Amino acid sequence: MKSFLLNLALFTGLLLSPALHAQDLDTDDPKKTPEQRATDRTEKMSAELGLNADQKTKVQAANLAFTQALAATKEQGADKEAMRTKAKELKVQRDAELKGILTPEQFAKMEELRKAKHTEMKEKKKAQKSGKPHNE
Repeated sequence: MKSFLLNLALFTGLLLSPALHAQDLDTDDPKKTPEQRATDRTEKMSAELGLNADQKTKVQAANLAFTQALAATKEQGADKEAMRTKAKELKVQRDAELKGILTPEQFAKMEELRKAKHTEMKEKKKAQKSGKPHNE
């Protein structure tokens, strides 16, 4: 009987162990704050474009202003179309600011990377609609 209870306790412990660990691992909030999104974007741009320290600070400020303004629009309960319109306006403003921060070469590379990402996303969406993997 002791052996049965001991085995039962061990088995129960093994079953519950992954669930407990999953809770420990899932401490991050799945939604990032505007500050986190701005920092992530700035780090990516820094790596892709080779920003110096001064540029990185200014780019962080521009990205933060963009993400905060977009978050504020979303909090106001804007619908999809209003969000899209506002995002386009904010992107134009941010790009104008970035044009003054980045060198012409860096800005051109940023635009090139955006176009490549846009093309990749279109192909991925097209592949999902057709049911085929996009890498075939």
